Formats: sequence, C-alpha cells, structure tokens
Amino acid sequence: RSAARKLIELLEERGKVAEAESLAREEMSTCSSQHGPEHPHTIKVTKLLTRLLREQGKGMAALPLLRALHGDRHPRTMHAISALVVELQAEGRAAEAEPLAREAVELSISVLGEGHPFALIARSQLTAVLKMKACSMDEEPWSSKHASAAYSGQPL
Repeated sequence: RSAARKLIELLEERGKVAEAESLAREEMSTCSSQHGPEHPHTIKVTKLLTRLLREQGKGMAALPLLRALHGDRHPRTMHAISALVVELQAEGRAAEAEPLAREAVELSISVLGEGHPFALIARSQLTAVLKMKACSMDEEPWSSKHASAAYSGQPL
C-alpha cells in the first residue's frame, strides 16, 4: 500500500472521514494523471474514495465513480444504486430515488434475469418509492411504518 493510502485509511479509522475524503480526492487525481484511470493504484484509491463518500451519506457523489470503475452492468454498481435508493427513501427523497429505482429494475432484469432475487428486490424497492411518492402527494407523513409496509408488500 502506498503511504498516501495508509494515511487516508488511518484518517478514516480515527473518524476524520472528511479529511480522508479530501486526501483521497487529491491522491486519485494525482494517480489518474500520472498513471491513468486503469492503473491498479488509481483504481484502489477510487474504490477507497467511493467508500468514504458512502460513509458520509454522499452516495450520489460516489455513484459516478463506481460507474466509471465498473460500468453500469456490474453487480457492485447495481448494489450501489440499490443502496442509494434505500438511502434516499429513508431521507424522504422519493423524487430523487424514483429514477434510480427504475434504473435498478431495468439493469437487474437485463443483466440477471427477471426471476433473479436482486431483480425482485429492485421491483420491491421501486414499489416502495412509488408508494412513498403517492403518500407525499396526499400530504400524509411518510413514516418508517409506511416504509416497512411498502417494502414488505403489505397493505398500508
């Protein structure tokens, strides 16, 4: 491991995640310009940066990095999209979650097949997001009770 990566990981361990993120961004930029985006060290630092971003609830910022690393059809990218849908939904941001939930359904069906468990989960997430949007349009408060019921497919 490089000295910079060791320092980034140390900062992360000590709870200085924002500081670690800043250093990871610098290191990623340096590595990318010196070695290119496909170099193993650049890839490792980019993965580390995506983890730091997600730890801070910055999944939207991490997603383009994951897409660049793995492409849209990679399981890690699909998992990140799914996790971001859950995160946005928990924050009450259904309008932002919906296009990602739709993308997760389309990707999981095209890559894994219609009956794959991940495709079924993605559909369930989309249903939950749409129910959440419907509740917010009715001006009803969205609660964790609603989220549980929508995710499990139970009636509200």
